[in-house]
Amino acid sequence: NKNKQDNDYGISNKANFIDNIPFFTKEIGLEQTVDLILPIVSNITKEKDAIIERFLNIFPKFIELIAGYGDEGYIILRDHIVTILRNIFEQKKEDKLLGLCGDDLVAITKYIKEEDKGSYILTIVIVMAHDDENENNRVLSVKLFNELALIIGQELCELYVVPQVASFADDQSCLVRKAVATYFINICEAVSKECFNHRLLPVYQKISKDSLWTVRNPAVKILPKLTKLCDSKTVSTVLIDIFKTFSQDPKIFVKYSAIEIFGEFISLLNKEDKDNYKELLNFYVSTINESSEKPGKKDDTTSILEKCAFNFPAILQFYGKESWDTLKVVYKKMAQEKEEKIRLTLAASMGEVSKILGPEL
Repeated sequence: NKNKQDNDYGISNKANFIDNIPFFTKEIGLEQTVDLILPIVSNITKEKDAIIERFLNIFPKFIELIAGYGDEGYIILRDHIVTILRNIFEQKKEDKLLGLCGDDLVAITKYIKEEDKGSYILTIVIVMAHDDENENNRVLSVKLFNELALIIGQELCELYVVPQVASFADDQSCLVRKAVATYFINICEAVSKECFNHRLLPVYQKISKDSLWTVRNPAVKILPKLTKLCDSKTVSTVLIDIFKTFSQDPKIFVKYSAIEIFGEFISLLNKEDKDNYKELLNFYVSTINESSEKPGKKDDTTSILEKCAFNFPAILQFYGKESWDTLKVVYKKMAQEKEEKIRLTLAASMGEVSKILGPEL
């Protein structure tokens, strides 16, 4: 018991010291921080996970103070502090620690000079991406590629990130493919139009047709953001076909996600082409009809009707008041639903709907 108490006391003292590192750094200056604190944090991987976690939590404030010491501080950040994160990635396996370490890697990258981001930062993530034995490392690498994309810039993205993410679309692990579908948009925004159209759009097309619905489902949810990056021709051909496929997906959860993003997606389409998109309107109407007529409705049905109610103004706005004859039937059905939150959602947009219809209707 005494040994346990001594051990707990030692951990408590270390935790208190770690928590106060930003305070000490500010008070004693860079030179003494390098002499007294840096040797301790450089060996942080030898500590228990609880201590490492405390260090990772104070890390953003710590590096902010180091960066404030100009060129001398920068050398410490680049040559020593980045190495500490690299060691944690290499030596620790606990997902929570690696997640925090990833957040801190993104935080420190903002202080690293452009010419150093590739060799000092990106190489850490590339090593994780090449870990064929650990799918969790590959999943985290996708997340970090996406979070770093807009910070490291177009050239590094196109040279290193895009090829790796493209290969992950064929990864044997469904978790890695799901990560590509989830963490994708920043990478698309960071590259040139040509790179996006010829290298990343095909990746999205591939994951949208993945054999597993758990990969297709997050692919649905990023469709509106992807639409904003595409020219009108790509939207009216490629993306419309992808949405139609989602709307007919054999897995109900994918169809639910399609109806969830439908309002935002359709608001990004060219209204002049609305006569070409009647199939999409039919999808919306049939979803409401099928859901409202389902006997013994459960929470998932209520949820889908609530999403339909939320999207109603966007649908009416896009198709115009001439679509009212088609839409008023399902509008009435939702207005008569027993679930209060469906009716409340519909009621919240009544003013907007009235404005679109005009006084004559």
